[in-house]
Amino acid sequence: SNLISAIILIIFLKAAVTYKLINNYYLLSMIEEAYHLNIFFAIFNMLPIPPLDGSKVLFLFLPHSYADFVMRNEMIGQLLLIICLVFAPYLLSYILTPAYLAVNGFIQFLLNILPF
Repeated sequence: SNLISAIILIIFLKAAVTYKLINNYYLLSMIEEAYHLNIFFAIFNMLPIPPLDGSKVLFLFLPHSYADFVMRNEMIGQLLLIICLVFAPYLLSYILTPAYLAVNGFIQFLLNILPF
């Protein structure tokens, strides 16, 4: 849902700038920031830490015994997530930034195909 929101926001932003639908710089800036945040949230949610959605995707590929172990120890994943957010935001940015650049580049490529 975050990627869909990001795509909708960037299409709206491109149309608003191209056809001068919005003249307020601050509103355009907020829409652009919402676009960037949606991409970061989509990537962050795909981290394979148990409370996040990425762990559910990982469970599809793990053998049943490993998935049961991880589900029983989900509290450790939540603690790990809190530690990463509080004590290692720069370490987390090393993971998120390259993924953000790849996703943003792909969305920009798709956006350039649009006729306006």
